[in-house]
Amino acid sequence: MQDHKASLKADIDRMTQILLYTQESFIIADYLIKTEKISYLNTIKKRNVFFEYVKHQSWRVMVIELCKLYYFKSGSKENTNNREQFNLRHLIKRLQPGGVYDWVGVQQEIIADWLAEMDRLDPFILDLLHLRDKRLAHDDRQVYAFNNVSRKYIQRMINIAQYILSLTSIKGLDEGMSFQLVRSPSDALKKIIIQLADAQCSKDK
Repeated sequence: MQDHKASLKADIDRMTQILLYTQESFIIADYLIKTEKISYLNTIKKRNVFFEYVKHQSWRVMVIELCKLYYFKSGSKENTNNREQFNLRHLIKRLQPGGVYDWVGVQQEIIADWLAEMDRLDPFILDLLHLRDKRLAHDDRQVYAFNNVSRKYIQRMINIAQYILSLTSIKGLDEGMSFQLVRSPSDALKKIIIQLADAQCSKDK
């Protein structure tokens, strides 16, 4: 049992790391893409080459990390390799009866709800996979196809991942989880941009 607990902890820790990368990248990309009511903030965000680069890279990281967490090729040998080992569907499969983590005791009704939610997200997951494999790998144009619909789905995927990892950790390891970073890169970025906008505003007066 101790070996199984250690394995579960390693899986949860790795997926949590992936999720935190996803969250921060989403917050950063969303912040740099959206239009602010204060014009000076827009000027700093849109005319600074470095922030354009950060926006681009954050978007890429978010897409890649979400695909790690969610894309699962059913029936493929790839399901057991490192590429998909830290995948939510793979974790759920292990939590089901007969799986190596069935001792955790997650109710089958909850597992069924998780799988149904992922099935509903499948079209969006496939869109992300296409973006990862086709656009991001071979074409840097039109990367920022970011609208209110995609924002909604990305936030939903983050929330679902938090719930799955948190409940599994509580039941299997008797450990609660926090998905808030103590030193958040997105918070630091916002402070820097506000300081630069304030300095530009003062200079123009």
